[in-house]
Amino acid sequence: NNLAYLLRTRGAYEEAASLYRDALTIIQAVYGADHPNALMLMSNLASALYARGDVDGTEQVLREKATLARQRYGPAHWRTGSALASGVGRLLMNENDCARALPILQDGLVAFEQSLSADHPMTAQARGMLGICLADQQRPAAAAALDTSRAHFEEALRANHAGLRLYMLNHLARLSDQYGLADHAAAYRALLETGRPRDAAE
Repeated sequence: NNLAYLLRTRGAYEEAASLYRDALTIIQAVYGADHPNALMLMSNLASALYARGDVDGTEQVLREKATLARQRYGPAHWRTGSALASGVGRLLMNENDCARALPILQDGLVAFEQSLSADHPMTAQARGMLGICLADQQRPAAAAALDTSRAHFEEALRANHAGLRLYMLNHLARLSDQYGLADHAAAYRALLETGRPRDAAE
């Protein structure tokens, strides 16, 4: 796994994917196919496959991971929500396929709401992604989902900077741009600047 990571950072995606598969085979043999370490390795393998341009292979691995996560943890667990929303849903959105991403994001959001909270950053990210897809599909609930997502991020930044993963905001801003939602992209970027650590001199 570590060697594959190094090779991936150097752009050797084919070799990295091969090593991730070897590591995954070992982990699954020792701990089982749905062990958390196996699920983590599946994410790593998917990242190498996507980097080399294998979108179909990436989707296959991420869907298998989501199935295994649901098998081990059930539908109302944050790991299942992550496998759905941050895995398959994110991939489909990156590929401009909101029509297929929408039901997956909805299931992921429900899992986050039930296992974390309605205003947790991971829930807020999933709700923001859902809002972007709803807007792309011209659904009336889009604005409410995006506004709620942004409000929960704003509250999280006020309450606990360390508890918020800022890459979530950056990802939502980028996706908003990608789907032509310039105002929402600007709003997420404003929150991103609010939560960015300041230099000591400031």
